[in-house]
Amino acid sequence: MFEPKFTISNSITKALLEIERARGFLDAAKLKEAWRKEREVLYAETARVIKIFIMYKKIYIRSGGTK
Repeated sequence: MFEPKFTISNSITKALLEIERARGFLDAAKLKEAWRKEREVLYAETARVIKIFIMYKKIYIRSGGTK
């Protein structure tokens, strides 16, 4: 059975923590970007639905429907 022989010094622990902190920062930045893109799509879809609603409302009013 393989049994590695090494010790994890304070400096190695510190370096690993810095790497993990940087990774966490990058992961958060990616999530933020994905969230922003998702919101842009949602807002665009909402704007499109509102435009369609306004268009149909104008057509309905022009055809003699009530306001």
